[in-house]
Amino acid sequence: MNATSTPIMDDDEISLHLADSDPALRSIGLEAAMERYNLPLLRRAHGYGITDPHDASEVVADAFIEIHRRGQHGTLNLKLKLVTLLFTVVRNKSIDILRKRKVCLPSSGCYSAAITDKLNESNAILEWSALRRRGKAQEILDDFLRD
Repeated sequence: MNATSTPIMDDDEISLHLADSDPALRSIGLEAAMERYNLPLLRRAHGYGITDPHDASEVVADAFIEIHRRGQHGTLNLKLKLVTLLFTVVRNKSIDILRKRKVCLPSSGCYSAAITDKLNESNAILEWSALRRRGKAQEILDDFLRD
């Protein structure tokens, strides 16, 4: 046992505990999963662009809540690796947060909220779409950002 009294388990054992009908065993499985994956999941959320520590913690907490909920309802897929499920939930929740903030990479064709607001003010969006199709959007964006 380690310092927090959570037995050292591999992912298969953690998954079995999480899927057990006994709430005490599910709790042990959840604690073991949190101990093993909390820091790697926080790092992954940060890697996806979630730089606010509170948001990153929330994303990771959602992942643990999801595996606990699935275990509780008997829908935890024991054939799927636990680590895969956790990192998938973190990825999806991170994307959700970034979408809500309209944070996109320039390569995705989505730009800052200021530019989006400007485009929404007039028929500029139609012009912008035509320019993007012709490959001129980046040139215009660079001019806009210089001003």
